[in-house]
Formats: sequence, C-alpha cells, structure tokens
Amino acid sequence: MKRILNSFFICLTVMVAACKKDIHGPLTSDGATPGGVGNFSVENLPGAARITYTLPENEDVLYVQAEYERVDGQTTKSKSSYYNNYVLLEGFRDSTEREVRVSVVSKSGKQSAVETVKVKPRMSPIFLVRKSLQVNEDFGGLHFSYQNPVGTDVAIVTLSDTSGTYEPVNTYYSKLKTGTFSIRGFNAESRKFGFFVRDRWGNNSDTLSLTMTPIPEVRLDRSKFRQVILPGDVPAETAWGDMSIPRLWDGSKDGWDMWHSAPHDIPMWITMDLGVSTQLSRVVVWQRQDETRYMFSQNNVKKLELWGTNQPAADGSWDGWTKLVEHEVIKPSGLPIETNSAEDITAAQNGSEIIMPFHEPVRYIRVKVIEIFQKGGRQANIAEIAFFGKG
Repeated sequence: MKRILNSFFICLTVMVAACKKDIHGPLTSDGATPGGVGNFSVENLPGAARITYTLPENEDVLYVQAEYERVDGQTTKSKSSYYNNYVLLEGFRDSTEREVRVSVVSKSGKQSAVETVKVKPRMSPIFLVRKSLQVNEDFGGLHFSYQNPVGTDVAIVTLSDTSGTYEPVNTYYSKLKTGTFSIRGFNAESRKFGFFVRDRWGNNSDTLSLTMTPIPEVRLDRSKFRQVILPGDVPAETAWGDMSIPRLWDGSKDGWDMWHSAPHDIPMWITMDLGVSTQLSRVVVWQRQDETRYMFSQNNVKKLELWGTNQPAADGSWDGWTKLVEHEVIKPSGLPIETNSAEDITAAQNGSEIIMPFHEPVRYIRVKVIEIFQKGGRQANIAEIAFFGKG
C-alpha cells in the first residue's frame, strides 16, 4: 500500500510541474546597466542605412537596438546581436533625414542610455526599377524589361482600366538585377494600363500610365516561305525521295512527307526565308507522324535552337544572327524510347509549341539541331513547322 501511495505522489508531482507555465523574461536577473555604443559611422544606402559602431566592453550585451520612423508617424525597431558591429535599417521610401535612437540591451533586459544618430537614405530601389521600366506591346499582352541594380525584392504591379477605374491584373515578383517578362490574355484593343513598383515594406513608386494595344497574332503565310542554302548548312537526304526544306511547310505531315537531313555531325542547321520581316510570337514543330513508334525516338529532334536575322552572311557564318530561343521536346509519359502512351501520341500529333520571347523583327530563320532522340544518331527530321506572329 505504501508503495502505491509513493507512486501516486510522484505522478502528482510530475503533473503539477508539467502544468507550470513557461515564463519568458531576461536571461539573468542581475547585472549592471550596459554602457552605450560609440564611434558611430553611417553608410547611406538605397532605401536603407547601415550604422557601424563600437560595442561597450561588457560581456552582458545581448543586442543593439535602433528605433526610428521608417514612415512618418510609424515607429519601428531594428536589432543586431552582439556578434555584429553594425545595425541595418531598411524600408525607407524617401531620402528625408531621420533621427535614429540607438541603445544597448543586456542579457538581464537592462537598456543603456540612448544615443542619437542621423541618417539620410539614398533613393529607394523601387524608384530605380520604376525609372528603368520599359513596356512594349506584345502578342495578346505586354512585354516588360527592367533594371534592379540593388537586387532587392520588388513587385512590379500592372493595373488595367476596364470600367473607368484601375484594377490590378498582374503582379510580378523578382530580385534579379536585370529581367524581362510578359503578361498575356488581353484582346487586341486599345486600353489604359498603369504600372508601379512595390517593395516588401509596402512602399509604392509613382505610377506609369500608358495607353497600349496588344498585338493580334496571325499564322504566317507559308506560300511566302523559301529555302535558303548557305555554306555549312546540312544537305537534305535524297535516298528516299524529296525530303528538302520546303517539306517543312507544305501543309502535310503524312507518311514520309518531312524534312530529313543527310548524315552529318550534330549540331547541324538549316536556313529558311519567311518572306517578311516580323516579330514571332510562337512556333509549332511536328515530329515524324507515319508510325507511332517513331514518335519521341529515332531521328526526331529533341533539342533545338531558333536563330534570326534580316541579313544572313553569304559565307554561312553566324555573323549577324541572334539566338531567339532554345527548346526541348518533352515526352509527357517519360516512358522508354519506342514505348508511347496515348498522351505521348496526342502530344506528338498536336506538335511541340515554342513560345517566343520578345525580339526585334526578323526575316530569316535558322533551325539548329542540338540533339535527337536516338543516342549517337547522325541524321535529323522534322515533319512540319508553323510560325505565328505579327504577320
């Protein structure tokens, strides 16, 4: 019986101890008031300021605290551990001179005397990004380019006037120092747009207002296409009939109706004339279609690059050519070569769509084959190719 009672009291003691609340407070209850920081040095940064200092000779220091107004009327605090000799203040929108109250807090929670330091941040990164922002009309939308020299986190917000008021339609987040992106899904009709830049502290730049008309997309007229034979271009295979470059746009993907290269080292390339200098929006490339077992296998192209120019060098060199896009044909199922799912077959029949980044108008296109599905193969084929753009 005595053993049972002892066990009961032990359990009760454990339960009572477990129910006690954790009380958060100073790491220690004693210790002197810490001395303040000294030897201040201020580095004013874009939208920020760094205050460097000398810590007091007191091992009881926990952190340094800087109290300031990021926005008028709104006080905020930044803290830095005793392992550092600086505190970073961020999130300023303007370059107004501000007073910063700097103090030391000890492990016992005691605060030193407050020292006052003045900072004058440089122009916020949001204004640097906003100043660099370039917006152009794109297919079904808009294309953006920008510079973010500080590399800070920003959001580029697009507004659209649909019914007399601006409403957000897209927010693009980035910290890249140089970037481009597009937004699409708009009809080819004139409308008002607004653009501003926001940081993670909720600061907004001024708004750029533009009236723009997204570009309508058309399929380029293949009757204007012509083959171009330049030195270094891969010749077509002749052993099985006509498999020359014009087979790429004859409107047929049946049987052996395709472009097929002669044996050649990879990479290899061919050149064509679109008949008009234009900005391309997308390109669709179809694989060999006569037997499903050839899809995503054999000499079908797996990786390619599209290059453009308005004046190809007569010697066949790459002078004056610009790489427009690189693309890899992805097999949806991931199954081994010559084993295709229904999804794979449908994907091959629909063609591989290549979305084109924004680029200057070009007339001549080079298709550069980087890799085919058959390892070690030395020939390539494409059944059909279609170009879409401004027309």
